[in-house]
Amino acid sequence: MDKQIPPVSGEEVEVVAWLSTDCIGERYLCFSKPLDNDPAEELMTVAQHQRITDALLEDARYNYQLALDWQDKVIELQAQLAAAPAPVQAEPASPWVAVSERLPKKGEDVQVYCDTSGEQMVAFSLGDGRFQFAVDLHGDVIACRPTHWMPLPPGLESRA
Repeated sequence: MDKQIPPVSGEEVEVVAWLSTDCIGERYLCFSKPLDNDPAEELMTVAQHQRITDALLEDARYNYQLALDWQDKVIELQAQLAAAPAPVQAEPASPWVAVSERLPKKGEDVQVYCDTSGEQMVAFSLGDGRFQFAVDLHGDVIACRPTHWMPLPPGLESRA
């Protein structure tokens, strides 16, 4: 065998594992000495086996402690998450624009809100803060001074 665990001086040399080859050339692992007619290579002594077992056990203990540490961290984070306030859902931005902030283009059809009457209607901007929404029987402009306006939904034609 290419890789063998070297013995440490003074170790017990009792062999506990062999790699043997049977009569048709198949290799197999034995934990008892193979028959005399099957060639075998000594693989591991008791001391070598003990060193490997000790190393594996040490790794297992380390990994177990690591898992416990991570479990504690997960529990801590879950507790923090449970104690955290619920995220605040942001209000969607209002489509309404205050007339005091900005006016639409002169002649543009928009929806307006008049707080004095509580009415909403489609009107077009006269460019001076007034919005025309009708004409009377004599052809005179009927307009209002709304507090807010918003663009018409997509697809509706504008006069601008």
